[in-house]
Amino acid sequence: MAFDIRQRLGGEEVAWRYQNSLVEQFLASPEAERAGVRAGNYAYDLLEFAWNYEGVTPVTMQPANLREVVFNLFPRKITCFPDEAANIVPEVRAFLQFLSRAFSLANADRCLKCLDDGAVEQLRRALDDPRNYGMAKSVLMKGLREGADFSTPEKLEAWLARQSGGVFPPRHLEQPDIQMVDDPYMLQAASRSPRRGADKGRRKMQKASRRRNR
Repeated sequence: MAFDIRQRLGGEEVAWRYQNSLVEQFLASPEAERAGVRAGNYAYDLLEFAWNYEGVTPVTMQPANLREVVFNLFPRKITCFPDEAANIVPEVRAFLQFLSRAFSLANADRCLKCLDDGAVEQLRRALDDPRNYGMAKSVLMKGLREGADFSTPEKLEAWLARQSGGVFPPRHLEQPDIQMVDDPYMLQAASRSPRRGADKGRRKMQKASRRRNR
C-alpha cells in the first residue's frame, strides 16, 4: 500500500510507524545519497521533535516550527560536539528536499529557506552554548568533554550512576530518555514528552539498526 504522507497520527504506535517508514524512504532517496546520509537519525529526530513538541507533521510544518526544532530543540536535546552542526544541517536540508520532491509539499520548500548559508554556524553556536542545556544534557556534555566512554548504553548508564551523588537528577525527578545516535560519542538526551512512552525501546532498536547499516 502506498505511503500516506497526510495520515492522522492519533497514537504513539501510528506515529512511530509513520516516522520510521518515512525515514526509511528517505534513506533510499537520491537526496540522501547525494548528501551522504546513511543512518537518518537527524531526519528522525526532526520528525519526532516536531510532532512531540510542536504538534506538526511534514504536511503541516511551517518555517517557524522548523526553526524551533533545529535551532532550539536540537541544541537542548541532542548531546554532541558543536561541529556536528556540519552534519545535522545538510541531513535536514536533504530530508526537506526529499519531502518536496516525493510528496510535492510546498511547505517543505518554505522550510528549506530557513537553512541558508549561515545555518550551520548558527546551529554550531547554539550547540556550544551552555545556556541551551538542560540538567541532563549538562551532565552528559561534562562527560563528553572529559572523554568518558559512552560507546555502549551500558557504559553510559554506569557513568551516569557514578555521577548520581547530587550531580544527576534525583530519583524523584523524571529521568531523561537517553538514546544512542549515529556516532558512539554522540548521545541524545531528550526529556519525555506527553506523547512518548511504550515504544521507546523499539525506536532505540530501530536507530541502532540504522547505525549498523551505515
